[in-house]
Amino acid sequence: MELLSQNKDKRSKIFFYLFFIVLFVFVLRLYYLQVVKAAYYKKVSEKNCIRPVSLISPRGLISDRNGKMLVSNFPSYTLLIMPGEVENLERTIKQLSFFTGVEGTDPIEKIKKSCSYTYQPIRVARYVDFPTLCVVEERNE
Repeated sequence: MELLSQNKDKRSKIFFYLFFIVLFVFVLRLYYLQVVKAAYYKKVSEKNCIRPVSLISPRGLISDRNGKMLVSNFPSYTLLIMPGEVENLERTIKQLSFFTGVEGTDPIEKIKKSCSYTYQPIRVARYVDFPTLCVVEERNE
């Protein structure tokens, strides 16, 4: 009877030590991921964000009862820039301003106001024609 009791005590001690060793390893791993690798995972999470993109639905032609066209459709493009994905933002905006003919001070001011949101697009130019858009896309780095 005593031998059986000693085996139970031995097994419970082994289980107890094994449990705390596993718990200690788990705590060390949590510390490593949350403290040591925190900067890496913050950088990865900033790149892995959801960007909602608003898609405006196409509208039809609107005419009056006499058939005179009141509203028509035409393709228009908006040039947006993602501050978090550009290395030299001011240089890029100056280049885009050169291609579009729009002064680059307004987008730079918007960037300074919203510098904490690197994942939000900033509008550089509106109603960009298709040839200008092609030139910008061709030079996209």
